Amino acid sequence: MDTTQITQHYGGKAEAIAALEPLGVYRQLFDKWEKAGKIPSWRQTAIEAFTKGKLKADRPAKVST
Repeated sequence: MDTTQITQHYGGKAEAIAALEPLGVYRQLFDKWEKAGKIPSWRQTAIEAFTKGKLKADRPAKVST
């Protein structure tokens, strides 16, 4: 997932930040994710659980041997 998906899900950046505040997500952190172009995997997993699966965490590709 990325910040664009989160923003679209909540209908705006301010709304997204307000909704994710219980997870410790504040404007500075959200801005950092936007600038970096990625969200840490553990944060994605927490957001996926918080949204009851409506937003999906990125999963690493499975490597076949």
